[in-house]
Amino acid sequence: MTRVAPVWILAMPLLAVLMVGTAIAMGAESDPNSALIRQLRRPVALVMAGESVLVANRHSGTISVIDPTSAHVVAEHSVATRIAHMVGIPAQPALLVLDDADERLLRVTLSGGRVAVDAIANVPAGGAKLSVAAQRRQVFVTAKWSHCVLALTFDEDFEHVTQSESIGLPFAPQELLLLNQDRTLVVADAFGGQLAVVDAAQAKLLDVRRLNGHNIRGLAVSTDGKQLYVAHQQMTSLARADYEELHWGRMLANAVQVFDVQDVLACDASPLAPGWLDVHGDIGSATADPVGVITAADGTVAVALSGVGEVAIRRGGYAKRIRVGRRPEALAVDQDRLYVANRFDDTISIIDLHRGELVETVSLGPVPELTAAERGERLFFDARLSHDGWLSCHSCHTDGHSSGLVVDTLGDGDYGAPKRVPSLLGTRDTGPWGWNGSVATLDAQVRKSVKTTMHGEPLTDRRASDLVAYLESLQTPSSPFRGKRDLISRGKALFESRGCVECHTGPTLTSAGTFNVGLTDQRDRKLFNPPSLRAISQRGRFFHDARTDRLADVLVRDRHQLDEALSETESAALLSYLRSL
Repeated sequence: MTRVAPVWILAMPLLAVLMVGTAIAMGAESDPNSALIRQLRRPVALVMAGESVLVANRHSGTISVIDPTSAHVVAEHSVATRIAHMVGIPAQPALLVLDDADERLLRVTLSGGRVAVDAIANVPAGGAKLSVAAQRRQVFVTAKWSHCVLALTFDEDFEHVTQSESIGLPFAPQELLLLNQDRTLVVADAFGGQLAVVDAAQAKLLDVRRLNGHNIRGLAVSTDGKQLYVAHQQMTSLARADYEELHWGRMLANAVQVFDVQDVLACDASPLAPGWLDVHGDIGSATADPVGVITAADGTVAVALSGVGEVAIRRGGYAKRIRVGRRPEALAVDQDRLYVANRFDDTISIIDLHRGELVETVSLGPVPELTAAERGERLFFDARLSHDGWLSCHSCHTDGHSSGLVVDTLGDGDYGAPKRVPSLLGTRDTGPWGWNGSVATLDAQVRKSVKTTMHGEPLTDRRASDLVAYLESLQTPSSPFRGKRDLISRGKALFESRGCVECHTGPTLTSAGTFNVGLTDQRDRKLFNPPSLRAISQRGRFFHDARTDRLADVLVRDRHQLDEALSETESAALLSYLRSL
């Protein structure tokens, strides 16, 4: 645990900015969208605030105010450059908004058609989600690309940060949930299947538990606090992506796994016992990419099935799937109503939980014509590109990165030699594609993946072009590791003198050729196209078969392409250089 208050707390005085929102007069003859700006919103979070529903819009950086009675937007306020998440502060007339573009935590107060925005803390790169422990006046922020949770302690009014601590994690975190009367924080791996158990009061990592799953995108606790619900996907070990395995549901499960909270918090170094697996979807009607999960006071559990645009409602033995909008993501419950934020539709669905029916769809406002990359983003997360809706591109390439899984596809031409799912971040500059470098263009790669891995209908030219535009927009994240400059310089010199640049060259640290690097797959192939080393610190597994979990082991244990072993000093320098990329 590292105390970093001088780094993360804003040195400047609190920024207090008053901005007038777009207030909409709701008359009998008025058009509810007439006063709203035409813009892309992309809702990602919901907060119930008295008689209003507040919606955080990622792309526009705005908060929409919905009147549930009229089911219309009555105001929209600009508060941030981009919003990653938003939560309410219990017993306070304010919100906390995470702006991951400007890397700031904001305190937002709405009052009488006006909004006050105070920048109260800086946050590390990759800010993802927030959680509030009101009694201890603590706020926790997951920082995905920085591999940490930021723990902030506030004064009594949640206006000033009094202490800031960074909790380092061995993975990139995203979802988080307070348990055990807010004494314990559970933090989920953004890509793989790990759960960190953190002592919230002491801001101390206690343990890391592993579950069989990936793409953890939802955490919830039962009303009695005894059960933990985890929404995720579960790939069969060394899955074979052929038609039969996919069609019969043997390749992938989309589920909510239910654990006893005490088992998760045990921290006794034993493997986490599998929970009850509530699988959603079946042969002929699958349900890819479960995201948000939420529990209601009467025991109802709802999960957003984002890949197919549905929400599943379960109460005891009763279960029902309800169609909503594109990529339902955030959920909120108010008495007998469920509110669903449909990210790619810019709409909010309102579901009557007792009747199990969609009762209203609220438009957040007029939207502009989508660009090719924006259309491609919708396709990337759409499981309807696949056979029966079993998986989307995101199912393996989480948010464009990688689940870290090993899957047997036709990417290298045949079955029998499973390969690690590569990251697509920065992929526009790293062709050719495929571990054997057999695919010359991104267009050919996306067409091949949809046809032979997802077993969907062939892509039209426009859809293929849109997917390529989206993939080309994906940026490589910056490294969270900043070693000493002289150590990094010595590491770079070693990288060059030891011949690493023969395969990993140029600004992308890759090359177009294939090389024999002393590795062999199950088909006895020895030639591989080297992956880019940019953002290598953001990967959890290495080599084509994911045989190595730690970057240090690549250098020291595996001695990858090193004729002579590195000294301890040389290893430290080369590792520092690689982590800085």
